[in-house]
Amino acid sequence: MFFKRRGEEKAAPSNSTPASAPQGEDSHDQRRLRRRVIRKTCHVKVEFSVGFAVGTSDVMHMDTHTTKGRLLDLSLAGACVLTKYEITPGQEVSLEIDLQGLMSITPKAQVRWTKPILEKKGHACGVLFHTLSDEDHRKLKRFLKDLEEQIAKSASE
Repeated sequence: MFFKRRGEEKAAPSNSTPASAPQGEDSHDQRRLRRRVIRKTCHVKVEFSVGFAVGTSDVMHMDTHTTKGRLLDLSLAGACVLTKYEITPGQEVSLEIDLQGLMSITPKAQVRWTKPILEKKGHACGVLFHTLSDEDHRKLKRFLKDLEEQIAKSASE
């Protein structure tokens, strides 16, 4: 299942844009091709801040909450994450993404959109990575390349 990402046209351009595409333009089909639908389970821990007030106090307290989730799709620029909580668009989150037990990455991201997924009793949210170490970028790039090769191999069989 694919989800349309609102505001995706504002995402940082990827290095995988075909040379034939005009500079600065990125068609919907090109963006869709860069996203990889995760066919195997990849778990993710999502850490986000929650504001709350105690009793009748006007003082807002902030706390950090961590929840488990599952990746629905993944690219070098961001991901679609399924969690049981609705996370507000604009919210900053820290992720710990387990890439099928082979390695993990820890990007910081901003939630761009959310959508309830009733059949899964959860919420999907699109996140745009804004902090990803060079090492994590290499790991993610390698993981996506391996995933693409596995998909091509299974399609040819």
